[in-house]
Amino acid sequence: MTGMRQRDAHALLAALLRDPNYLNDSWNDRRHAIVLQLSCYPFGEENLKRIQQFSGHIAKVRHNQLYDIIPLTMQALHVAGLEIDFFTYYSTEFNNLWETQRPLPLPDRRRAFVSSLIRYLNGRPRTSLHLFLLDVISHEECLISVRSTINFDELNAFVSPVFRGRICSTLLRWHPQQLEQMVDQGRPPPPADHASTCYIYVRQKNACHVSLYQVDELTNFLLSFVNSKTSVEGISAALSREIGQPVAARDVIRCYEAISEALGGLKLEIPCESCSLTTC
Repeated sequence: MTGMRQRDAHALLAALLRDPNYLNDSWNDRRHAIVLQLSCYPFGEENLKRIQQFSGHIAKVRHNQLYDIIPLTMQALHVAGLEIDFFTYYSTEFNNLWETQRPLPLPDRRRAFVSSLIRYLNGRPRTSLHLFLLDVISHEECLISVRSTINFDELNAFVSPVFRGRICSTLLRWHPQQLEQMVDQGRPPPPADHASTCYIYVRQKNACHVSLYQVDELTNFLLSFVNSKTSVEGISAALSREIGQPVAARDVIRCYEAISEALGGLKLEIPCESCSLTTC
C-alpha cells in the first residue's frame, strides 16, 4: 500500500487537533488503513493517540478560569487522574460551542463543562473514582446554588411553604467534609461500599454561612416542594402517591412544622390560605 501524501497527512493531523474523535467517530471503518498509510511518516497509532490527547491539553488550558468557580471539581478531576482523558472526550463539543457561541460566558462554560463531565462519568464503569467525582460535582453544584442571589419578590408569589433563603439537596456516598478533605489532600477515595445519604444545604437570608443537614428520604421529598408553585393540596396529593396511602393537607403542614423545629435553621412559612387546614 502506498503512503499517504504529505499534504493529506497534514490535513488529517489538523482535523485531529480540532476534533480528537475524528477517526473514532467518522472514519472508524477506515482507521486501520489510514494508520498504515501514515506509517511512512514519523507517527503511527501511538502518536495519533498523543495528537488526540494534545487537543485535550488545549481544551484544558481554555478552562483554567473554571478553577476559580468550581475548584473542587477541577481538582478532583486531577486527583482521579482523568483530566486529559476527559478533556480529549470533551474538546470536540467545546470547540463547537466556542465557534458558535463565542464569547462563551463563564457561567455557560461551567454548565456545559459539568453536563459533559457527568455524561462522561455515567458512560463508564462505576468505579470508586467515578463515584467520587460525581459526589464532588453534586456537592459543589449545591454550594453554588445556595450561594446564588435570592430574589425575594419571587418568594411572595409561591403557594408552597416558603423558606426565605436558599435550599438545595443531593444524594452523596461520602460526607461533604470527607469529600473536601480527599480533594485537598489529593488522595483517592476508599471503596464506595455504602448507600447514598441525602444532605440538605441551607443558606439563611442575608447570611454567608451554609448549613448542612442529613435528612431521610421523606424529609427530602417534602423539602423539594419548598419555594415552588405547588400548593399544599398539590404536595398532599404528590406525597400520597409517593407513599401509596392518602395524606391529608393538614398532616402535610404538620410535617413541615416538625421539619422546621427539627432542623432549627430552616424556618418555613406556611401560606396564609393553608394555615386554617391545621384546624380542620
